[in-house]
Parts: sequence; C-alpha cells; structure tokens
Amino acid sequence: MNKDIFVESYELPIDQPIVSSNSEHGYLLSGVQTNKKAWEWIMNNYIHQVLVFCQTNYDMDFFPMSNHAICPCIDYQRISKELILEKWSSAVEFLIESISKENYVYVHLNWYYLKPSSDFKINHHMHPTLIYGFDRNQELFSVGDFYDNGKFTFTQVPFAAVEQAFKNNEQNKKMTFTNIRYNSAYDAILYKNRKESNYDFDKKIFVNAICDYLNSVDISKHYGRGDYFFYQRKYETFSTTFGLKSYNMLYDFLLSEPLDYVKYKIITVPIERITLMIKRLDFLHKKNMIKNVQELTDKFVAIKIKLEIVKGLIVKFNLTPKHELMVKICNLLLVIKDLESNAYTMLLENICN
Repeated sequence: MNKDIFVESYELPIDQPIVSSNSEHGYLLSGVQTNKKAWEWIMNNYIHQVLVFCQTNYDMDFFPMSNHAICPCIDYQRISKELILEKWSSAVEFLIESISKENYVYVHLNWYYLKPSSDFKINHHMHPTLIYGFDRNQELFSVGDFYDNGKFTFTQVPFAAVEQAFKNNEQNKKMTFTNIRYNSAYDAILYKNRKESNYDFDKKIFVNAICDYLNSVDISKHYGRGDYFFYQRKYETFSTTFGLKSYNMLYDFLLSEPLDYVKYKIITVPIERITLMIKRLDFLHKKNMIKNVQELTDKFVAIKIKLEIVKGLIVKFNLTPKHELMVKICNLLLVIKDLESNAYTMLLENICN
C-alpha cells in the first residue's frame, strides 16, 4: 500500500545483498531479496561470470551485468534528470514521493558532497546510490552504497547533501544519449517489488546455465549487447571471456602485464558466485532436485576457501607487489578452475530427473 506522500518518515524493507561486487546487482538485490518469492528467480540467475578486457584495462562481473530490466519480480521505470528537475520542486521531494509510493530509487550522486564516501570534499566522482527511506524530521535519507572501504553498506545522509550531489554531476555531461540510456547517468531508476510474483525456479534453465559455464559459452547473444555500453563509452574495442576460461585468460593477463595493483573484483565476483551456489545447493535439496548434497556442498566450500586464500594474496600483493606473489595467485586460479570443473560436473550428474 502506498504511503501518504506527507508522512514524516518511511523506510522500505532492505536486506544485505548476496551479490554486491557490482553496484547494479547490489542495488537490485537489496530490495528484491526481501520478497521471498523472488529467491526462486535469484536461484536461476547469478551463475555466469565474464572477464572483460578493454585495451590494458580489465574487469570481472556477473552476466547479465544489469538485471533490473529482466527481473520478473519487480516493476521498474526510468525517469530522466531533466524531467525530475522540471516536474518536482527539488530532488528531495521527488525522492520522498517515489519512496512513499513503494519505489526503491537509485540515482547517480556526486560523492564529493556525501560525507560517508571516500571522495568527500576530495574528488567529484559520480556513483549510483540506492535510496530507500527518508525522515522529514531529521532531514535524512536512508541510502546504500560502497562507503565502507569498498563494502556495500547502509547509512543515512542529509537531504541537503543529496540535493547537491544530485544536481552537481557535470562529470557526466559528455555522455551520449545511448550511453546515458544504459548507464542511467541522468536517469533515476525506480523499482518496486511485485506483490504477486509467479516466477518458479526452472531446472532446465539452471542446467543449461551450468553447461554454458563449463563450456565457456558466450551467452550475450541471449540478452543482446546492451550490458557492454559501459565499456563502449570508454574504449573503442573490448573482448570478453565467459565461464571457466575466464580463469585461463586472467592467468595469462596477470603474468604478462607489469602490474603493481590487482583489482579485487577479479576475486570478489567468484567468491560471491560460489557463496550463492552453496546457498543454491540447499535450495535445490529442499526441492528434492539433487542428490549427494553434502558431498557437493563440501566441494564448493573447498572452492570458496581457495578463493579466500587468493583474496588474501591479492591484498598482500597490492601492499607489496612481488612477482612470486603474482605467480602464487595465478597458479591458484588454475587450481580453482579445475576444482570448479569437477564440482560443476558432479552437480550435473546429481540433478534428479
């Protein structure tokens, strides 16, 4: 039920997202996870990982990289910044009205004006922020973003700071319409959980996804290439590697490039993916869809432990870059690839007919 837009305070239900290595996933799942029925959809997704190379840059992510347009458990819409400024007296009033009508909102805000951010009063850095609650008396918004040393966390920020951060985003004025459309630089994205969600877990979709992951199939053809516009905005050319082969490509890249820093996303994405798979095994077991669940769980837990070791080595490398540390990281990535191949193959063999 929509709240009166003149209510003094209101906060939508929120949950710590199981996937948050990319902001798009964290903002969506923070609200979607509070809908019990939506877990059926979550368990059918977040299975694929893709490694993207853009000249000398690189990135690891889930695929699709953005799910709000395909998630059947929400209703969503985009509203341009220009329309917001034209139709509402302020960004604050737009956000209050949107949240009062049960909408989670995420918009690009300038971290320079937001005290919890690492760029506060230092750099003008635009970043999408989830806004899910307000308190008129204290003049505070409830927000979610990567404020705690890169960890997705929830906190509160003043109305005035959000107003400034929303209006002062000159950094993005050079973007083309196409880029804006896919990156929402000027858009606010609103979504609300559907009260009635009829999505049921599809075992066939799940099995096909695991097979595609094992065979490193380029699944972008199933979704179109809209997810890649982020990279097209910055780079003329880029390449992608899906599934297990992403470990091989990462191995070759890390050993061939003179790096003194390794992006944490190359390991946080696999950690989140395996963490969700462990949760998914319990989900499948309760639905009587798999056999030997304990042995399978043990295999995936062992993979997660290896991934956490790699994460620790990356922390050490980023503090003190040494070639021997990089060699350890890369060798472990190949070990993890083999462990995953074995675990996923066993998983397919234990799917109940």
